[in-house]
Amino acid sequence: MIIKGQIIFKTAFFGIAFETIEVVAPCTQVSKASIELSPTEGTLLEIEIAGTDTFNEAINKAREVASYFAKVLTFDLGIFHDNFHLVEDRLFGEGLLPDGNTQRVISLRGSGGAGGSITVEQKLGDKQLIELKKLLHNKHLPCFYLYEQFHSALQLTDPMSKFMALYNTILSLCNDNQKDVDKNIMLIQPSVSVNAPYRPRKSGIKKTVYTRLRNQVGHVRPGTTIEATSKEMEANLSSFVRITKELISKKY
Repeated sequence: MIIKGQIIFKTAFFGIAFETIEVVAPCTQVSKASIELSPTEGTLLEIEIAGTDTFNEAINKAREVASYFAKVLTFDLGIFHDNFHLVEDRLFGEGLLPDGNTQRVISLRGSGGAGGSITVEQKLGDKQLIELKKLLHNKHLPCFYLYEQFHSALQLTDPMSKFMALYNTILSLCNDNQKDVDKNIMLIQPSVSVNAPYRPRKSGIKKTVYTRLRNQVGHVRPGTTIEATSKEMEANLSSFVRITKELISKKY
């Protein structure tokens, strides 16, 4: 029996809107998907199943695609986009019976709401919308593992945990070398606050506020407290998210 049909997902993500974007999904069992960000309805995702062997396989493939798009949206918008919640499926299966007749099975199911609510105030410019469409249409993103790291970091609610996760992502892009981290950050944000390193560097490269804060957690630094460091990390998170996003974009 071949299973086909539509599966609808939703997330309570408000404040950003764009018209429906149709994209080719990153797996053969899904023929297409459409995404719409509505300021009142949240994010709507409709997935068209091209053909699977079972209803469960169709649902699982759709969930994989939904998770993929949630991470792409998080990266492009720079704001955590929760994983999609399945709200409805309109699947049907057809197959030949031993007597030669056609068997048709229909699945019409609905489930709960769209999860926790996230409201932001941001308007997508033409350039960002073009970039989003480009990402959504790309079936093979070599840097997708970095999108997953970015999504995981933004999912964290504690500012210090979020900051440290973002720093680790940048560190992985910079040869696990803090001098390279600071050099790249200064290229992106020339006005960044800097300090002399705790231990002098032969390169002469100064330490950015981001590395200083990271090291105040990872090492003993006299005159610092976890509470004060956490507050300073929170104050610098917005700019650090933008820097991380740009470094990932430059990588590929």
